Amino acid sequence: YAIAVRRMRHEDAIARAGEEWRNTFNSISDFVFIMDQNQMIVKTNKAFADLMKMKPEEIEGRKCYELLHGTDTPWENCPFEVTAKTKKPHTEIVEDPRIGVPLLVSTSPIFNKKGEFIGSVHLAKDISVARESERQLRQALEIKSQFVSMVSHELRTPLTAIKEGVGLVADGIAGTLNKKQEGFLGIAKRNVDRLARLINEVLDFQKIEAGKMSFDIRENDINDTVREVVATMGPAAREKGLALETQLDNTLPKARFDRDSIIQVLTNVVDNAIKFTEQGRITISSKRVDNTIRVTVHDTGMGIGAGDMPRLFHSFEQLAKGGYRKTGGTGLGLAISRQIIEHHRGKIWAESAPGEGATFHFVIPIEERRR
Repeated sequence: YAIAVRRMRHEDAIARAGEEWRNTFNSISDFVFIMDQNQMIVKTNKAFADLMKMKPEEIEGRKCYELLHGTDTPWENCPFEVTAKTKKPHTEIVEDPRIGVPLLVSTSPIFNKKGEFIGSVHLAKDISVARESERQLRQALEIKSQFVSMVSHELRTPLTAIKEGVGLVADGIAGTLNKKQEGFLGIAKRNVDRLARLINEVLDFQKIEAGKMSFDIRENDINDTVREVVATMGPAAREKGLALETQLDNTLPKARFDRDSIIQVLTNVVDNAIKFTEQGRITISSKRVDNTIRVTVHDTGMGIGAGDMPRLFHSFEQLAKGGYRKTGGTGLGLAISRQIIEHHRGKIWAESAPGEGATFHFVIPIEERRR
């Protein structure tokens, strides 16, 4: 009698465990089915049966490719084929008009006690909602890009006319100017130039985001590029009483890069150095580090707080001092610079501490010629 009771309890426990397993299996909202090594479905959950508009018992015992893809032979794009071959889990997106929805399918191998492959578990997730969200997001980004581009281009036309007009008057073409008039025109010219730079930054950022920024990658001398930036930015540095110096390694080999975009990176970094340095100097140096060329811009300015460091290369971020935004701008200069350097398979970063100046580095690879 005792043996019979124990057997009944054991069978009851097995039944309860089986019921719990079935309830759990059928409560999974994703589509799950198990099939053997011959692609015969041996078990399916309720979600998959509902997708197929069939009962589980109508599905089980049928070949996967016959049921899902309407073929007499294994479907060539089936993720199961990868798992059967590699004996490893595999995930990919499956799209078949017969199924009706795009699926993210994961297949996991099943082994017997001897370690032999005997089938796989298929878990599929309907990604049609995610796909639609992605489409809407891409559409919204495209509309935003077109809007910003249109507005920026529309601003450029009157801005060019204003710039030319101010330049003509400042050059005395319209008559002799007194000192006060020259001063006002100088202010106007500087602000027109600043507005032009802001518009160009926005357009450049949009091009980079859209993958439409063109690069003319060819062999160039980084030191010549640095010297060109120094010649351009020197007057602005001297106007603030700052020294703009170079420490260049003249043994550096040439490297392949887009000269104009690297000039843009250096100009952005040096311009920031001038803005945030009240006295002392800005030094641009170059040297070889392993198989890269490193360019460094060091200033003796106020430095950058630890809280600002992670935000340096983010879009529309600007540094501040004591809660006061010291300089105007889009906050895109360093974000654009990072994108440019990354396009060159390089890296850009900064080192600083408050009151100790700031040091910006970027590296670009050297491609050695093979003989």
